[in-house]
Amino acid sequence: VMDGAVYVGNRDGVFYAVSAATGKELWKLDTHEVIVQTAAGADGRIVFVNEAMKAFCLEAATGKEVWTAQLTGGGCRDYWPVIHKGKVVIYVLQPGHRTMVGHLQPLAKRLPKARTVDDIIAEQAHFVEFFTANPAIRTVFVLNLADGKQPYVPSAMIVCRNTGPCAPPTVAGDGRMYACFRSSAGQNGIIDITRCGLGHLDIETGRFDKPLLCGGKGVGEVVGARSPFELTSDEHVTLSSGGKIVFGFRGDAGGGGIHVETKARFSLPRVKVPFSDDLQRSGNVLAISGKYVAYVKYHHLICVKGN
Repeated sequence: VMDGAVYVGNRDGVFYAVSAATGKELWKLDTHEVIVQTAAGADGRIVFVNEAMKAFCLEAATGKEVWTAQLTGGGCRDYWPVIHKGKVVIYVLQPGHRTMVGHLQPLAKRLPKARTVDDIIAEQAHFVEFFTANPAIRTVFVLNLADGKQPYVPSAMIVCRNTGPCAPPTVAGDGRMYACFRSSAGQNGIIDITRCGLGHLDIETGRFDKPLLCGGKGVGEVVGARSPFELTSDEHVTLSSGGKIVFGFRGDAGGGGIHVETKARFSLPRVKVPFSDDLQRSGNVLAISGKYVAYVKYHHLICVKGN
């Protein structure tokens, strides 16, 4: 919803703009392929991707095409674009977990085990080099909102298994973008089931320069990811933010938050249910308003008031 209009794509491939006040159709565009991704809007423009992996940027007022960009990947239905400081971050599904792990094996073998924050930051150069040489298996794209061109190859990547996926970035109240990242410091390294890190993704460079959480043990200066919440690649994970707090929620576990400046952490209340009822229904985006945080855990709607 933006500037008095609702923008939504349909499975028939048509993208619609309708009046929020009346429901009247304002314009529509046939993309000729299924659209199952939520759109994003900023600066009078709307961005979305259809299942032909074609990204569209349209004038919000008229539906006129500003640019299109052809991406690679197996789909984008579990993600949404994030627009930040004139750039669009787009996550896509890889062609398959086993296929992706096979592609990453050579990279994983030559990475030294990261043991410090500096190690984690430095190893991203290897990720950039790898995805530059293997563009067909990239899972994260950054495009200029102005012209749709790619200013760089980001170091971010996603590798999902089981129920995946890993959430797109979130922009916190400090004006910075935060996202999950992989590191050789994580459990099982960068592939297979691993605990993901959480850090600041610099939109100007496409690299992480401020890790907040990392899923490895003994990593100097980096907080263990099991507290207050766990971000993994084998369960559905979402990120949300309110003020200077970034919230993480894993599908089969509890959620929590971390203050991006002080690194103060806390956990959200959990609901105990029989294991048989554990159907990953907690990996949802949180609703945040002022000091209130609301989320769904299994069949329960929980509202928490912060200090």
